[in-house]
Amino acid sequence: MYFLYGSRPFGKVDEIEGVGHVATEFGHFFWFPLVPKESLLVLSEKWNRVEGIPIRMSMKSVGFAYARAVAFVFFLAAFGSAKALFAPEAGQDLAPERINNMWAIMLMGAVALPALIVSYTAWITQADYQTAVSLVSEAGLGPEVRALVDAAYGATGQSVQASAIVGGAQLQSAAPGADDCNLESAKYLKQYADV
Repeated sequence: MYFLYGSRPFGKVDEIEGVGHVATEFGHFFWFPLVPKESLLVLSEKWNRVEGIPIRMSMKSVGFAYARAVAFVFFLAAFGSAKALFAPEAGQDLAPERINNMWAIMLMGAVALPALIVSYTAWITQADYQTAVSLVSEAGLGPEVRALVDAAYGATGQSVQASAIVGGAQLQSAAPGADDCNLESAKYLKQYADV
């Protein structure tokens, strides 16, 4: 018998344009997340390799990882119930209580599929400005990355200073010239992510 287990990131949330996103590394069994190990600010992600900076555990990432996995399992169960209900095997007699259970599972699957799709929409996966600044600061990324965040969110010098206190922690304002983030900053970030 074949068992698939290991660890990989799940629960992609709080994406910061030009920087990365938050995900939580889980121990998994057949790609079902079981035990969260640590959350990461993922800077680069290839098929079998993730490069990121460890950050505090993100409950949002953990919650969405579990919710997406459960929604996917409900969708698969609904698909199996629909097949058994509408295309029973020869000689299979379905009892009324079994039919009711199948309808209930299909209803849960009908709710799970849209919930799964909605969990990947921008209003859930994108970080707001204060969250982005907090994550970049917590990860210890330099002023070049902070300038990219400011440019991505259209922050000016005044709005950066006004939001300099996030979660009780004093953050440094963007480096001089951050309002005109140039291509060199983007190149630096790309090289940093691929190292």
